Parts: sequence; structure tokens; C-alpha cells
Amino acid sequence: MEKLIPLFLAAWLLMAIPTVVIAWRGISKAKKTFEGVDKHPVLFREKGASGHSKRSFITRFGGANRVLDVIVTDAEFCIKGVNALFTFIGSYYDLSHRVRRSNILSARQTDKHVEISFVTDAGRQTDVVLTLKNSEQFLSVLNG
Repeated sequence: MEKLIPLFLAAWLLMAIPTVVIAWRGISKAKKTFEGVDKHPVLFREKGASGHSKRSFITRFGGANRVLDVIVTDAEFCIKGVNALFTFIGSYYDLSHRVRRSNILSARQTDKHVEISFVTDAGRQTDVVLTLKNSEQFLSVLNG
């Protein structure tokens, strides 16, 4: 039994090292994507928002609960995690975006949510549903 311990540790390291490297690179990329967001005057910001993307079945049910940071400046609309790790994870669930405001197609209030439709820099249309505490203020800033 004790002969299996080094084998177990070697197998564990073979799985852990690539995972850490992938996470490190993703976190670094997430930080670079949102550098300079505060360069423009922030018109609206809400940390701790919830939401999901309407891209697929998985993203509809794999949304974020109170870990999104929603930012609107005079030039951009951003959805990201409250920290770089959540931003990296959110990119897999289509919840990490930095979009020019001119690329926003629509923003409207539904029952308890706000639905935003926009075109990413890659040219793909994305629909995101957000649950915000100040949805009226968000919509007036975004549509105003």
C-alpha cells in the first residue's frame, strides 16, 4: 500500500500543474481585458449582480449569483466578475464582456430582470439577462 503513495502523488501533480497553469493564464487574460475600464467616467456600477447568458442550455442554468460587476461608462458596457478568478470562470459561461455602447442593440426591463442584447467585437450577437438592485438607474443610464 505504501508503494502506491508516490504513484498517487505523481498522478496528482500531473493533473494539478496543468490546471494551475490554465487558471493562471486565464486570470491574467481577464485582468488585461478589463484594464483601463475606469479611464472613462463611470456612470453606473453595481457589484454583486446576478445573471446568465442566453447562448445555450448550459449558460442559461449555469449563471452567476451575486458575483458580477456591471459597469457602464460613457463609452463602454462591461460585465465581469467581482475579481479576476470569477471573470475567468464567467468567460466560460458567456458572462465576461467589454462592449462599446454603440454595439448595444437593446436593453429592456422584464419581470425582475434586465435583458441586454449586444454585438461583441468578434461580431457575435449575445443576449444576457441581469438581476440588478438598481435596474431603473441602469436602464436610464444605458438608454439615455
